Amino acid sequence: MMVQLFCLCYAETLELFDRYLISQHPEVEERILQELADHQLMPAKDGSLRNIQYEDLGRLTYLNAVIKETLRMYPAGPSTDRLAHRDMQVGGYFIPKGTIFWISLYTMQNLPSIHDDPAAFKPERWFDPDYLYLRTTSDRVSPYVRHSCQAKPDSTAGDSSHKPRSDSKQSADDSLVDVGKQTRAAAEVKEPLNQPKRWFPFSEGPRSCVGQTLANMNVTGTLATMLAHYHFRLAEQMGGPQGVQESESVAITLAPSKGLFMHAEPRLIM
Repeated sequence: MMVQLFCLCYAETLELFDRYLISQHPEVEERILQELADHQLMPAKDGSLRNIQYEDLGRLTYLNAVIKETLRMYPAGPSTDRLAHRDMQVGGYFIPKGTIFWISLYTMQNLPSIHDDPAAFKPERWFDPDYLYLRTTSDRVSPYVRHSCQAKPDSTAGDSSHKPRSDSKQSADDSLVDVGKQTRAAAEVKEPLNQPKRWFPFSEGPRSCVGQTLANMNVTGTLATMLAHYHFRLAEQMGGPQGVQESESVAITLAPSKGLFMHAEPRLIM
């Protein structure tokens, strides 16, 4: 029950920002629709539509990249905390054993020292299967990040809670990555030492969100179905992109303080 609750919170928040970002980038929406059409997931002229299957989720590579980029810009769980199990040095700061420290995932995933042009919505970032890991040899990477990467493997911290927590066109198409398969493969392969990640919207490590796989499946299937039927347009009462940004707030998850109002315009009028 608890896993389902966290999944609903994450999925609802993610779908809100996905629809918003897609509405602001018509070229992204057009490419999603083409991908859905390529997999026979768009309504036929008579209005019929085949039901999306589990096997379809991993094939929607561009939609998965869109979802991953949305999670980078708007992680549903924007922060987490950890308990230091030993004295450690992180980013030039000494953290004594027993300290509980707060980590802003939202801030880290939107830093120019970690992502090029972080304010830009670029799903194509994720066409590179190695983009998940930070390239620490780059001169643009913060020295604090490089310093942290040099920590000993046993210089770790644990969650302060004892319970699991939910913290040319052809060439472009050829470079698409099956994000679902990539995620599963990453779980099976030992991660390189001293190679930090630049994307962790569900937190990281043994205390990461236990429902993240289910949440991603729900979001992918729901978005594919909704976008096949509707075009979403931001309501004027939101005050444009600036109004959406100003309304961002954090309770359990990151979301607009008074909701995100959008017009759903049917693609097929019967």
